Amino acid sequence: CVSAPGEVVDLDYRGVMTIHALQPVEAVNGACIDAHMNYDEALAPAERLRDNLQRLGAWCALLGAVLSLFAAHGIAAPVGRLVHAVTPMRQGQFHAPIPVSGPSEVRGLGRAFRTMAGDLSELVGREQSARREAEAASRAKDEFLATVSHELRTPLTAILGWARLLRNGHLDPVRTERAVEAIERSADVQRRLIEDLLDVSRIVSNRLRLVLNPVDLGGIVDDALDTVRPQAAEKEVTIAVAVAPGMRVLGDAERLQQVIRNLVWNGVKFSRPGGRVQVTGRRIGSGVELIVEDQGVGIAPE
Repeated sequence: CVSAPGEVVDLDYRGVMTIHALQPVEAVNGACIDAHMNYDEALAPAERLRDNLQRLGAWCALLGAVLSLFAAHGIAAPVGRLVHAVTPMRQGQFHAPIPVSGPSEVRGLGRAFRTMAGDLSELVGREQSARREAEAASRAKDEFLATVSHELRTPLTAILGWARLLRNGHLDPVRTERAVEAIERSADVQRRLIEDLLDVSRIVSNRLRLVLNPVDLGGIVDDALDTVRPQAAEKEVTIAVAVAPGMRVLGDAERLQQVIRNLVWNGVKFSRPGGRVQVTGRRIGSGVELIVEDQGVGIAPE
């Protein structure tokens, strides 16, 4: 027997594995009480419970993995769609649709991207508009300066031409008076051109100031031709005028002179010596047509 209570796993008298619970009893002179039961019967429920727990744990792990995959897909798919939708923004396409789906956090991110795309689109639009306006203003300024620099030479040439004729003393009193008037008109034209050149606000906005009044076209043509007659005479080019008297139009006298002067000056410039420039004015309905023809090389149709 044993001196203290305990348990022993051993074969019984039948050779069957048995769990023995031994309890010494003093009343029977140290004898033991042996309570025993079949080992397999005692542990079978525990083993069944263990097996069940293992199977249940495996199923739970599998179910957890599947749920994790679904959850990951439920989060990753909306995020992937957001990434795909945001990619065109890198090329400046801010109007591409941005999906708002998935979990609340992903939906909030989608709404934030929508707001950001709208703000960026507005910002880029303002920047592009400002750049186009700046480029247009720069082109207008360049064109204006190129035109005015060309225009400045015409009245200056007229002033020099009439001044030379006056200095040579070959003009009679009538032509001398006309020469002085031509010089004064040319100087006034140059003054106005310089005012245009200094008016930066109109250069940038590409606006031309017109002073409209009823004017006599014949007088405007004569005044304009006085500016180029010295050059025409020097080159031996004849300027013929056929404008009916009393042909009045509504216009800016100085601007009309500027146009006529440029057309006739180009006609003289590109005519051969001994050539002819014809200026003709005629009324057509309620309007007036002015034609400047020369015998030079001409202008390409385009």
